[in-house]
Amino acid sequence: MKQNKTALAIVIALVTLVGCGKADVSHSAAAAPAPAGVENTTVLVGSTKGQYQKPGAPVDLTYKSDKVSVGETSNISAVFHLAAFNIDSAKVDVIVDDGLLVTGLAGDSFMLDLKSNVVDYPLSFSAYPSDAGLRYVNLIVTTTKGGESQSRAFSIPVQADGASNARAMSRPTSSVEYDANNNPILPMKAEETIKVN
Repeated sequence: MKQNKTALAIVIALVTLVGCGKADVSHSAAAAPAPAGVENTTVLVGSTKGQYQKPGAPVDLTYKSDKVSVGETSNISAVFHLAAFNIDSAKVDVIVDDGLLVTGLAGDSFMLDLKSNVVDYPLSFSAYPSDAGLRYVNLIVTTTKGGESQSRAFSIPVQADGASNARAMSRPTSSVEYDANNNPILPMKAEETIKVN
């Protein structure tokens, strides 16, 4: 009888794990292998390939973004995947959240150098968060084909944990509170009105 209960528990655990493996998440944390003698880092990984698409530019994005501490560099690698060969041009506009400095891109707006029979276009750059929290590098891709333009927007997360010593010593005196990971929390009151007829 004890063996049956153990076998049943194992089957339930396996079914639960298999079900969890099929989660569709736009960005998820994955452990990255660390070089010898260096602490293991966390990487945010995401892809739009195979997900439902509203009408727009025939482009998908796959990315990896290092999760870092404040003051460290997040190295970001991304690949634009064009779903069509016959695109005349592809322009990328970059919009960066406040508190994030991005380097290594060809400016706030640039064109992809399209080549025949090539669908994958890699992009590598770095982001420097100035304080803890989640910030985004937003990319708007506009493709042109036969004079008709279509756009699609993507967001690459940049997660910075911890606080620099200067920030920890100069916390604002407002009603901002901090959680156990030193992330800012702004408490807000909720109001509810209930009408009885």
